Amino acid sequence: MVENLDLVLQIIRVDLFIAFGLYTIVYLIISSFIKNEIINVIDETSNKIISFAGIVFLLIWISLLFKSYFESSEFEKSGMIQRMFGKYWFGYWLQPILWISLSQLLRLKKVRKQKILRIIFSIFFMVSIEQCIIILTSFERDYLPSSYSFNFTFIELIIGILTKICFFLVIVMLYFYLEKKLKSILNKT
Repeated sequence: MVENLDLVLQIIRVDLFIAFGLYTIVYLIISSFIKNEIINVIDETSNKIISFAGIVFLLIWISLLFKSYFESSEFEKSGMIQRMFGKYWFGYWLQPILWISLSQLLRLKKVRKQKILRIIFSIFFMVSIEQCIIILTSFERDYLPSSYSFNFTFIELIIGILTKICFFLVIVMLYFYLEKKLKSILNKT
């Protein structure tokens, strides 16, 4: 059960939050050159999805927190308490609280319309604190092998980014379609 909840959190993190960060940058570039109502509708829908994903993330994160605590041994519980409230407590709490609060701030129209804030939010959605720590420590001289190579091509990077954006836009379109269908059904009754 814990693994399933962790998988759902991973999906929300990677396929929604990171994809929304990438989408936001593309949206801001496109909306600067093209003024179209459809683009604004897509953006409104994507903001609704991210706000909802933030609530789902919060609920699953809290349930995973309690489930992990109550299903662990005494030694694991003390380690978990130490991580949560110890010397580096901010590393445990900062990222989830940041994602949840940013996703809920996007409910406000004043926040959604400010381009600088959206760029800052997209950076925070795309880069996690955990990833920054892993990257910084992995480039420490003691951890690097003598022959270090990074075999990640530019094409793979572009394909990965486009895949995330397309997946996010498919979710946005499905949500938009279902919302429209639901409204038409409710209006008929």
